[in-house]
Amino acid sequence: MAATDAVSQRLFLVDLKTGKRTQLSAPAVYPIWSSDSQYLYYSAAAHEIFRVHVPDGHEEKVLDVPFRPASGSFGLAPDGAPIILREHGHYDVYALSLTTP
Repeated sequence: MAATDAVSQRLFLVDLKTGKRTQLSAPAVYPIWSSDSQYLYYSAAAHEIFRVHVPDGHEEKVLDVPFRPASGSFGLAPDGAPIILREHGHYDVYALSLTTP
């Protein structure tokens, strides 16, 4: 099981058999499980996505998001690739005119 402390945004893995809690290193938001439940993905500060391998607790950075996400949340594709909605804003809107003969 995964649990997030609402105040500190710390993410914990909880072994329901032993009651052991393991705190992950970075404050985490929007945790999401991989389809095989082997990894827990989460978003962290500065537009980064991490994952932790649940059986051994090994954490790794998956992605530095090189753009402004529309929100901190994200999804996972069937192959485990992160799906992120990009914020474009109103300043990227263009107009086109078409004149036909």
